[in-house]
Amino acid sequence: GRASAAPVVDFFVTMLEMGWNRYRSLVDERLETMGYLHEQLEKVAAAVGERMLCTPHNPISMGMTLTTLEQCGVNPEELGGALFLRCVSGTRVVTRAQKRTVAGLAFEAYGSHLAGGFPLPYLTCAAGLGMQREDVDQMCARLRKSLLDLGAHAPLPPPPPPPPPAAVVAAPTTAAAPPTAVAGAGENHPEQNGTPAIATQSAATTPHEVEEVSDRTPALATTHHPAATANITPPPAPRSG
Repeated sequence: GRASAAPVVDFFVTMLEMGWNRYRSLVDERLETMGYLHEQLEKVAAAVGERMLCTPHNPISMGMTLTTLEQCGVNPEELGGALFLRCVSGTRVVTRAQKRTVAGLAFEAYGSHLAGGFPLPYLTCAAGLGMQREDVDQMCARLRKSLLDLGAHAPLPPPPPPPPPAAVVAAPTTAAAPPTAVAGAGENHPEQNGTPAIATQSAATTPHEVEEVSDRTPALATTHHPAATANITPPPAPRSG
């Protein structure tokens, strides 16, 4: 065809110069760098409220969600331009809103390789041959700054749990004093009637005792038990010589 052979010649000369062993060492370094890139992207995602996509069957690239930009009303595609202005190339922003027409054919969610598109916008990046850890650190720092400049922010921490209820200590209960038994009280118990025991008299009380009680507590002795005092007869008069 009419394609240029320059790329093929460049690759052939490069392989001859480095050799097979050097090429294999670069592949191994790329695998280590990719793991380091994933770790650093997880830190960036956690700082702005995003997460890494789980793609265990993709050994080349990785993805990070961009939902916070949509929540802030920012088009996620603006992140691609912000990274390009900071000299970060190789990344790609994929959204469901991307539509492209190629040779008269319309493609929805162009670039997602998924029918109907992925439900969330995301950013893809990869670690190429020859990429070092210093390059990963610079790329992640610029990515984080670009996200913060566009309005992404970390989620607010959850509110602290309410304090536990204070322990309620019940007051000690005092046992009621047993009732005092009063001889001759009968059915009218002094504690039930609320009167002192000394004012309670029975029908068998002698007249002298009633008089002694009347001298001390006349009101209680005459009014508390009218039935008991109604049967009391006065002492007989002494007989004259």
